[in-house]
Amino acid sequence: MNASLSESLVQFFNEHDIRFSEERPGQCYHFGISHEEINYQVFTAVEENPHALTVLCGLPIMVPPLRRSEGLRLVNRLNRGTRFGSWSLDETDGELNLRLFQLVPEEGEPKLLIGATIAIATFICNQQARALIQFALGNLSASEAEQSLADEEEISDEDAEEIDFSTLPPEPPDRFGLN
Repeated sequence: MNASLSESLVQFFNEHDIRFSEERPGQCYHFGISHEEINYQVFTAVEENPHALTVLCGLPIMVPPLRRSEGLRLVNRLNRGTRFGSWSLDETDGELNLRLFQLVPEEGEPKLLIGATIAIATFICNQQARALIQFALGNLSASEAEQSLADEEEISDEDAEEIDFSTLPPEPPDRFGLN
């Protein structure tokens, strides 16, 4: 008998020494990741029917109200070029996050697809977060942020290996609305 998707996710966390907290038993898990001095909150949610995994990476900054309209246009332009996942900007509170959704076959080894999905989410965040944060802080306009992202080199294999699955506070911030 195959393990449930939730059990496979917990096994993946344990095998990779990722310290996590369970937000909703068997459904939603939280952990922190740090890369180049940026700490992300990562949430993973599993559904058994359909067999699916959602990964949500939250950036550690809120877009101020006066920049949200321009931010929504930036996120829309970014999403046009994104093959995996999508950025979202909450108009009410300025929360900026990346969401990936992946159907996981019930047969086979789900941990490989779980690992790949989490790696893709954190890779995209690592690649694009600095420009988005600079936009949110008002240091770049939306067009400058977009140009910065277009000019940015891809993360090398060495950089990808340096991703630190560190433990951030076990309780997620209220802004993710999971409590």
